[in-house]
Amino acid sequence: RATKTIKRAYFVIKEFQRVVFFVLIFGVFSVPLAAAEELFSFVGDVDFSKAVLSLTVDTQKKSTVALQAGRVSEHMFRFSFEAEHLALRSFDISTVLEGEIEILPWKTEQGLKGKIWSKYTLVNYKPVQELFGHFEIKKGTLFLHSLILGSLDCQGTIQFVAPYKIDLLIKLTSVQMKDFIHFFTKKKDESAQGYVDGEIKLGGVPGQMSVKGTLSSYNGVVKEKEYQSIILNLFGIYPVMRVADTVVAQPDGLTFSVTGDVDLRSPEGFSKQIKALTRKPLVYEKGENLEWTLKRVRDEDNAGTIEIKYLKRQGDDLSTLSEEDSDMFGFERRVEF
Repeated sequence: RATKTIKRAYFVIKEFQRVVFFVLIFGVFSVPLAAAEELFSFVGDVDFSKAVLSLTVDTQKKSTVALQAGRVSEHMFRFSFEAEHLALRSFDISTVLEGEIEILPWKTEQGLKGKIWSKYTLVNYKPVQELFGHFEIKKGTLFLHSLILGSLDCQGTIQFVAPYKIDLLIKLTSVQMKDFIHFFTKKKDESAQGYVDGEIKLGGVPGQMSVKGTLSSYNGVVKEKEYQSIILNLFGIYPVMRVADTVVAQPDGLTFSVTGDVDLRSPEGFSKQIKALTRKPLVYEKGENLEWTLKRVRDEDNAGTIEIKYLKRQGDDLSTLSEEDSDMFGFERRVEF
């Protein structure tokens, strides 16, 4: 009986060690990247026999972080992460994150699975929508099945061991344009209106993170300039992004393409970089034929678009056509499903 008791105690301690590892890793990844080279003091207790963790981190600024974890059943643990005035870029964040972790059976594949949610979250002293997510940890990899934060939904994997590979898909649904601009530029544009939808893919390792995004916005305002639509495509290795195959339509329907590079390391000069992007008429080549899109007008019900085009036809197949027939204006209606 004594041997069984010792084995059982060892089993509980090993399980709790894995939970402690996850909670500490979670705390490390929650610290702002800008503070990666700073040193922090902390106090706390870890009681492996009772399976209880309590840890408070002092950032020597006005922010504090507290971590707690404890066993609630045979394979279930509960943890909490409380942050006050955590500085992340230009955001002041206060929140309480709670979660449950279940230890997967040792006789099968070792790992953890659980869920996480937030309460009382304030961003820049204002309440925001709360976070909720499901995850698993297997073989040193975090699997995010879903991590929903307001208008953002994140899915993918993050490795906790070398080479620390990241593969994430972030979906945006009706993100306010002013919040979208604020995140990248650290500056607020109170005149910004409209919403942003689309997705951003992140992949690679720290220092070599590839980014690929497809985003859209309709009937909005940026820097007091109205637009009918923006279809944005960007890709590159962070922080230098290449903007290509991007189409902007003005309120009157005049349409043009935008190309160029944007360096996210200098958000202060973000507006100047946007103005420096190359703007050209929207022209497509179809074989030997050319097609100009002059205007793109969106339907009132947003079910599609009507495009006014100028077509230039050329080639041997036009031998039966007169010179006047080789150029024409046309209308094309596109319906979205």
